[in-house]
Amino acid sequence: MKWLPATSELSPSAIISVAQRSKPNTRSRQIACTVLRQFARFAQIEVDVGPYIGNYSPKKVVRTIPTDKIISQAIEQLPNPA
Repeated sequence: MKWLPATSELSPSAIISVAQRSKPNTRSRQIACTVLRQFARFAQIEVDVGPYIGNYSPKKVVRTIPTDKIISQAIEQLPNPA
């Protein structure tokens, strides 16, 4: 919401430009488009942000967890392990 124009009139193009600020197919864009859709509905502005939501899915996120050996080595390198 902080990227919406404060001094000019709210328009569909302003809402779309805010929706496009985050990286495509990410959770942050999905949340932003959901919030913008509800805000536009509240402000009675007809705009479709559906095409900008993307196809984010938590199942597609790749997480790499380090091995126990790498974690223990990193802990040993800490100057203050407490």
